[in-house]
Parts: sequence; structure tokens; C-alpha cells
Amino acid sequence: MDHVERVGEHPEPAQRRGAQRLAEQASLAPEQQHHGGKDEIDGQQRLAPRDGDSGKADERQFEEVEASGSYLWILGTIGSSAPFIGLFGTVVGIMRAFHSMALVGTGGFGVVAGGISEALIATALGLAIGIVSLVFYNYLQNRVERIDGALRIGSARLLEAVAAARRAHGAV
Repeated sequence: MDHVERVGEHPEPAQRRGAQRLAEQASLAPEQQHHGGKDEIDGQQRLAPRDGDSGKADERQFEEVEASGSYLWILGTIGSSAPFIGLFGTVVGIMRAFHSMALVGTGGFGVVAGGISEALIATALGLAIGIVSLVFYNYLQNRVERIDGALRIGSARLLEAVAAARRAHGAV
């Protein structure tokens, strides 16, 4: 099973910490990463990847994560502004109710019912749209973070495999 298929899995906290350490180690600058040409991850020494490999992997990972979440700001904006738009509709509905009362000259349920109904519908729609869009925003943001984690882990493993292959073939 490759790292893209595993994005939906829920790793245990201990696995997450190990994956974080591995990803952090892979993302260190070369001068921080090398110990005599070798990396030390979880107490095991491993041949360090070439300097450019880690940087290229980091760049590609950054590009993919940015592309994955590039339109989430729209969903977040809708989610945060929809209740205010609903509130604006409420104010307009109440204003219409008072305007109706002013035109008729008296109050009563029949006079204000239309405006109050519009106000309640606007409030309900604003809240519904805001809640649904924020739920989807949080879900998708979480997915982007999981993809980011999977890419970090996968690139660290790939760089480790490349380094092991270089060591096996004598190309240090």
C-alpha cells in the first residue's frame, strides 16, 4: 500500500510521532542532517541523501499541498460570512415589517407576518450555509494536512531508499 492510499488511515499517536521525527529529519538542512555522511533516525545510522534530493522533494511537496488547498479560502470565506449575510436579511425583513406597519397605520399579525417570515428565513439560510460550509472547510483542510503528512513521510522513505540503493551500489 503506497502513501497516497494511506492518507485516509488514522495512525496511532506513537506512529504519528515517529512519522513526524522522520519527516522533520528529512526536512533538515544538509549541514544539520549529516553526521559524517550519515543520518541518524531513531538511533539507526543511515546514509544521507544527496543535498539536492531533499530540497527537490520539499519543493514538490510544497507545490502539491499548496495546489490541494488553493481554493479552500473561498469555502472559509463563505462559511464565515454567511451568518452575517443572514443577519443582514433579518434586518431587511424586520425593516419591511415596520414599513408595512407604517403604511397601514396599525400593527397586527397580518401586517408584520410577511416581513418577520422573510427575516426568519434569511437567518435560517445564513446559518445553514455557514455551518455546512465550515464543516466542509474543516474536513477538506484536515484532508490537505493528511496529504501533507503522507507526502512528508513518503518523500522521507523514498530518499532513504535512494540513499540505501546508492550505498548498495557503492555510489556514495
